[in-house]
Amino acid sequence: MKYLSSSFFALSLWVLSACSPPPVKQAESLMEDKKYTEAATFLDTYLEQESDILLQARAKALRAESLFYAEGPLAAIEALRVLKAEDNKAYDSLVERLSVHFTALDQHIQGKATLTEEASPHPWFWERAQWVSAIKQSPIPFGSLEKIESPFLQALIQWEQARIAPEKFALLLKTFPESPFRSAWYQRYLDYLIKNEALPQAESLLVQWKNELSSVEPIRAFVLLKQAELATKKQPRAALAYYRSYLKSYPDHPLGRPTLYKLQSDFKEILTEDDHLFLAEAAAQRYMYQTAYNELAVHTPESARALLKLGEYALEAKFYSQAAEHFQALRNRYPSTTEAGMASVYQAQQQRRAKAYTAAINQLQAVHLAYNSNKEVKAAALWEEGIIYDLLNKDAQRAKVYHQLVALNPEFKEAMPALWYAIWQDFIDKDYARVISTLEAHKKDYAKHELASRFDYWLARAYEETESFDKAKLLYQELTKNPLMDYYTHRAGARLERLKKGGEDQYATVAYEGLSVGTEQSPLPNPSYAQAFTQALAGDENALAPLMELYYMQQYAPFMEVAEDHPEPVVQVLNGLLMQKQKRYHETVTRFRYLAAKDDTYLPAAFPLAFFDTVEKEASKYNMNPFLPAGLIWQESQYNSGIKSWVGATGLMQIMPATGAQIAQDLDLGKDYSLTTPADNIKMGVWYLKSRHDVFDGNSLLAVASYNAGAGPVNRWLKDFGHLPLDALAESITYPETRGYVKRVFTSYWIYQHLYGKSKALNQQ
Repeated sequence: MKYLSSSFFALSLWVLSACSPPPVKQAESLMEDKKYTEAATFLDTYLEQESDILLQARAKALRAESLFYAEGPLAAIEALRVLKAEDNKAYDSLVERLSVHFTALDQHIQGKATLTEEASPHPWFWERAQWVSAIKQSPIPFGSLEKIESPFLQALIQWEQARIAPEKFALLLKTFPESPFRSAWYQRYLDYLIKNEALPQAESLLVQWKNELSSVEPIRAFVLLKQAELATKKQPRAALAYYRSYLKSYPDHPLGRPTLYKLQSDFKEILTEDDHLFLAEAAAQRYMYQTAYNELAVHTPESARALLKLGEYALEAKFYSQAAEHFQALRNRYPSTTEAGMASVYQAQQQRRAKAYTAAINQLQAVHLAYNSNKEVKAAALWEEGIIYDLLNKDAQRAKVYHQLVALNPEFKEAMPALWYAIWQDFIDKDYARVISTLEAHKKDYAKHELASRFDYWLARAYEETESFDKAKLLYQELTKNPLMDYYTHRAGARLERLKKGGEDQYATVAYEGLSVGTEQSPLPNPSYAQAFTQALAGDENALAPLMELYYMQQYAPFMEVAEDHPEPVVQVLNGLLMQKQKRYHETVTRFRYLAAKDDTYLPAAFPLAFFDTVEKEASKYNMNPFLPAGLIWQESQYNSGIKSWVGATGLMQIMPATGAQIAQDLDLGKDYSLTTPADNIKMGVWYLKSRHDVFDGNSLLAVASYNAGAGPVNRWLKDFGHLPLDALAESITYPETRGYVKRVFTSYWIYQHLYGKSKALNQQ
């Protein structure tokens, strides 16, 4: 028997099905009479006794089907999974039949058909159809829903009733202790209590809510802030403790900055020295250096370390005279300490800022002599020395001191940037062997650094140049596994293509072939019950969870209430897509871009196809891939059509008013245009991007660089670095802003092409 082929096995099963033995026939008869519970019970007993594999497979298929109709789809899922492992053909056939019921429910929800009770295979379907029909009516006819037994739908019914009578949220919280909707209920009930000035009850509710949450749930930050807010008047010290806990636990939370300002203004009378120190560090962590300096300066610190921090904050805040005073005071009070040595380096930095390069170098040489055995101070002096050599265009000397820095102290905070400048000079000088030996020696040092992918990419390029192609391929293959918002993920894909097909790396855009089939402003299909059933069978435990059911039933408003702070990525992404449907493009990008930088799951939410009809139309006039201007818009404005930069650049594609006036003249627009109107801004911006391509012979890399920096600097870079491969030229752009701009625009372009284009390759040229 074990040597039977799969085709013979399937044929045997078909024959057995046609000539079912009495027990199986009896189960089929029960199912024909719609006695599904009896059939399931009978088959359970039969399967305990039957040992024949073929008969077991048929019985298991019948059991899965009987469970579906007797107890509902959730009860049948595990039985269906077991069936799939043993008889894939029978599984596919059964799933196809059962999926029809989910499709009928989806059509009812979408208003394309009406599902009746008689046509429902189980109350699970009919109850959901009833709810969807009822919710579309105003007011909701709750009486018609009295027979619904589903705990999920009962929660929704009572939720709707509580919207009218908010005091009922207390009963909701008591009745459904495991509901995923509880955060929304807590929020609504809390609002009700505060509005009615029932503050003790509100405080008690917050404690109850916080006790339910894990320490990592995003909603916990909101609860802490609410506790602080309620305690502010009567218990300011308790409120301050809540605020401190919030600031410490959630350094990336968007309300961190306004919270610090609030503490400065509303709590200044009770802040202790320890509080000021804490707030200074919290402000510096959020790059609020003026705030950090002011907090620390309230009580002049005594320790050498705190004095050094005070001087550092002053420098970052551009309080240069105060910084000079603090550094000199530190050197006078604590001579020969590490902190005094660092203060000396900072004083050299101030001389460098004043362009007193010789004086700065002399001071740094004195630091080297005085602190020759202190790795931290000596490394800081070498870092500053390298910056001065860069300003003096002494690239070889900068590389030399940075090699020394990395060899001396690879744990120094600027050691990895120093490593980059050192090996990049070696690469430009074609000393590929040194690039390889240096990076291989420091792999452990840079493995978790933000520059790791850059190092690995150029290590692979150095291997290419020494014809060690297998080593290069391995590095590129690993890089392509990184998140797609990493520029070098795409660069690695391009290099693999070149190694496979040959030719030059043109750094070019691909021909546009249209949006991928089925794309409706999103690469994700609109989730439905039919899709959720398939996903649940594949092992997705959340596919038919109550929160997801809200989405399938198109109950978008309550879904978004709960999804706002939900930890599950797919829930967050669906929430982002709904925000996009509400045309909240800028909010979506700014909310999800940092999540997408670490997890590709969030990319559809972070990269909307906003205003794409206009972008596509304008790009088609110039035979341009519209994903390139889409990527440029993403970088320039994150789809904020009314944004204006400090220099006056306006709108989606950040067009300067004077440039806009010239473009309007070239396009015969007259004066009837507005840079804050998306259609006008896109028309003008795409035309200008096309003009940059014309200036640089269709080279997209140079065109994008010129869009940011102008043609003059790009021509200088071509003169200095035009002999380099294009990826090395991009790395050699001397304006840090433009260098980063080019990388981000092309990364965004590649992501748009990957998400929405008919070609899904990371990079095709």
